[in-house]
Amino acid sequence: LESSNPIFNHVTISNNAAINYGGGGMLLYFANPVLTHVTIANNIANLGSGMYIASSNSIVTNSIIWNNSINHESGTFIITYSDIEGGWEGEGNINADPLFTNPDNGNYTLMVGSPCIDNGNPNLWYQDLDGTESDMGVTGGLYVLPNFISYNFGEVGNIGSSKQFTLYNYRETSIVIDAVSFGSGLSLRHLT
Repeated sequence: LESSNPIFNHVTISNNAAINYGGGGMLLYFANPVLTHVTIANNIANLGSGMYIASSNSIVTNSIIWNNSINHESGTFIITYSDIEGGWEGEGNINADPLFTNPDNGNYTLMVGSPCIDNGNPNLWYQDLDGTESDMGVTGGLYVLPNFISYNFGEVGNIGSSKQFTLYNYRETSIVIDAVSFGSGLSLRHLT
């Protein structure tokens, strides 16, 4: 990916090869991607078989990067609540075998007992469909992507300003928000 700002949500990038370059899974050059609930596994390259990052600013959350490597040359690379083979500094990150069900046949779901189950970002917007804390990797989360996580409205009333909120639904069922409260900020009590 070059000179772009893509958003990857619930994507598996696996079993790719970059023979002459780095980044068998993903090559970033002047790119600023956001990856949420992404599994990058079993890719091959001379440098950064999973990801090769140069002059790029990337944010990775609730993801798994396993059985390949990361080569970070330059730019800001923030990883949180993710399972990174070899470890990576960041809030909530782990370095443990994700226990994929059958990766040799392309099945990257998580087996019972996986350390990635219920170990992702605890924020409401990331929780799993069953209401538990988010799983890491492609199968976790609500399959919903807001353009916000929280917003401080400040004054309440007719102050002559507005804020548009967008909620993208990637699920097969509709989203129902049955409670919104205004106090120190906007909070949602229940999302189904």
